[in-house]
Amino acid sequence: MGKKGMLLFVLIIIVGALSAQEMMGKLADQIFAPEQLIIRVISADDNGCETGTRCDIEVRAEVIEVRKTQTNLEVGDRITIKYDRYNPPDGWTGSTPITLVERGQEYQAYLATYRYSFYVPIAGNASFTSYTETLDLELAEVQRGVERIRERIAKIEAVLE
Repeated sequence: MGKKGMLLFVLIIIVGALSAQEMMGKLADQIFAPEQLIIRVISADDNGCETGTRCDIEVRAEVIEVRKTQTNLEVGDRITIKYDRYNPPDGWTGSTPITLVERGQEYQAYLATYRYSFYVPIAGNASFTSYTETLDLELAEVQRGVERIRERIAKIEAVLE
């Protein structure tokens, strides 16, 4: 492998490691988020945010499931979520902005309270994940676990024969 090939290889490894580190940081932010909820968006106002600008987002949502709460939220509670978001132009290559949630959709939300008056996303662009995608991932994880158990049982049966 020539010098250019080696340099390219090293760059790929570094970029991959940085991406993995960023993902692990977001996963940690999700795990340690003080508010872990399933929400249904009632309204989401981006105040007419134009491409290439930073905008204030205000979301009204209903809590449909509580997985973890430090502010005693309950199913049926209505909350306000506020955050700012950069609305990138087409072809943007920077970091992914926080999801712009859509009215009527359900999301798994990772939040913190701000002075007990409203909530803020705490896991960057991983603060809102599609609830149906989350369920699909959880099902896939269960299926992988079942497959590993089947493999172990097959190994034990082979030893016992």
